[in-house]
Amino acid sequence: MSLTKTCEHIKTDGDPCGSPALADRQFCYFHNRFHDLNDMPGGPDYEVPVLEDHLSVQLFIMQIAKAQCCGSISPLQANSMLSFARIAMQNLRLLRASAK
Repeated sequence: MSLTKTCEHIKTDGDPCGSPALADRQFCYFHNRFHDLNDMPGGPDYEVPVLEDHLSVQLFIMQIAKAQCCGSISPLQANSMLSFARIAMQNLRLLRASAK
């Protein structure tokens, strides 16, 4: 029996994430990116996630909010980045509509 370690992130409703954790990490890929303070806008290791689905856009928005609250980006930078997120969401809606 193989025991896979699960993500330790607790969602706002109190439920654990439940996704498999990354090797030697306490969180899954999604939540590891959220909890890593170096991997947020303004941080030395930050890379914008590929905005290819709703979860990646949500991650980007959460990173922007966290970075602005921590003071690592300015409100002007945050607003600019949120504009990118809005464009990505519009494009995802258009892609979904054209696939139907």
